[in-house]
Amino acid sequence: RVKTCFAPYLPLKNKSKHSSPHMAPISTDLDAIYSRFNYVDPPSFQAQLSANEQELNQLVREVQGSAIELFFAQMSLERVRNELGQSLVELKDEETLTERYSR
Repeated sequence: RVKTCFAPYLPLKNKSKHSSPHMAPISTDLDAIYSRFNYVDPPSFQAQLSANEQELNQLVREVQGSAIELFFAQMSLERVRNELGQSLVELKDEETLTERYSR
């Protein structure tokens, strides 16, 4: 990465750098383990959201006593469900773009 890049600047000696500061960081970059912003393919994203949904469903069932904790868990669950629904709506477009730019 370069200093003008929006991703964390963690230069590694004797390693290649991105040619453009506007490139999206991806999980195959040499410094990917240091970045919070790695883009994943749609099936991986949906799998992660589904796992989050299952965890939050379990948390909502297990929350005891604290009404505020239950409220926050339900809000989180609603947000994950919305994101999952949105990703399913955008799946066709994402696959089209992935195919177009993979050439």
